[in-house]
Amino acid sequence: MDFMEQFTKGAWILAGICWSVVLVLIILIFIKERKLIINYIKSDYRKESKIKYSQLHEKGTYGEFLTFVELEKFQHHKKIVVNPYLPRRDKTTSEIDLVFINATGIYVIESKNFSGSIYGKESDFNWTQFLGKWKKPTFYNPIKQNDTHIKVLQNNLDLPKNISIFSIIIFSDKCKLKVVSSTPVIHRKDLINEINEAYKMNKHILTDSQIDEIYKQLKKYTNASKKVKKQHIQNIKEKY
Repeated sequence: MDFMEQFTKGAWILAGICWSVVLVLIILIFIKERKLIINYIKSDYRKESKIKYSQLHEKGTYGEFLTFVELEKFQHHKKIVVNPYLPRRDKTTSEIDLVFINATGIYVIESKNFSGSIYGKESDFNWTQFLGKWKKPTFYNPIKQNDTHIKVLQNNLDLPKNISIFSIIIFSDKCKLKVVSSTPVIHRKDLINEINEAYKMNKHILTDSQIDEIYKQLKKYTNASKKVKKQHIQNIKEKY
């Protein structure tokens, strides 16, 4: 076998390997997409958020969807509200990622679909996302962010006087949490256990009809117009 024959044979073998790798990747992507499509169809997320399947490929939206799916595992009477834009006294708005309501009260959930290692304390203004030696972006403390959401929610809703409102911060299962906080800051996979434990430990103060009524009050603030969303983003940019 001369050099050209050896070269040609080697090239064909290499091409075969490359095509095999590509085929495996295509199959894996197809399996992942198929699972996502099935979960999207089965979930009430589509009905509650009005978000199209194509939008799930946005990182933040995808994390929010996965969090919603976790909340759906709760076995007792519940309501889940997605992205209410609540008006503030300064004429701006507060967008809450998810509001979960059951017999023990209202759970205001901030979803952060981040990777890397997350460092921060409850009292810090900013937290840090450590992605490598030279890449350490900071972001506004989500506990403080959620505290504001809770205050705005209280100002907009007609709530029972004995209502309990809980703050939960959710991060992607892919990140490492190095956070010091009395407020729950947990991985998404631990959310349903957190909710179930709270359901066991806390008083059941809301009836099914009260849960439905709070949901009804919040629902009118969802599915905001493009104009409201655009202005909301602009207000955040001006503030921070």
